[in-house]
Amino acid sequence: MFMEQFEHKYQNDLDSISCSIVYFESALRESRQYWYKRQNELTDEIEQLGSPTVLITFSAADLYWSELHNLCSNRRLPPESTAQERSKRARINLIDNPLSATWFLHYRFRTFLEEV
Repeated sequence: MFMEQFEHKYQNDLDSISCSIVYFESALRESRQYWYKRQNELTDEIEQLGSPTVLITFSAADLYWSELHNLCSNRRLPPESTAQERSKRARINLIDNPLSATWFLHYRFRTFLEEV
């Protein structure tokens, strides 16, 4: 009986809260609503501008760029170091040197655009 009274009395509020939750969730990158919204934006853009002739996506391989980690660290790991040791050093370098990592990504991106 109580739940029925509660639902009847607060039905409008419950609808409002559920809409707010869905709206808020569309701002969370991990949510399905976020990616659905991005997909719709991309679809709308293609409909307005036409199909792209080239689509390039870039992602940083910042944990694997030995040149970056040589720049960031005075101490080089020996060649016989394990993958786990190299990965740990790479994570520490990125945490300690975020501006160097940003600069290096920008440098690699610009080099790519100039060369290709």
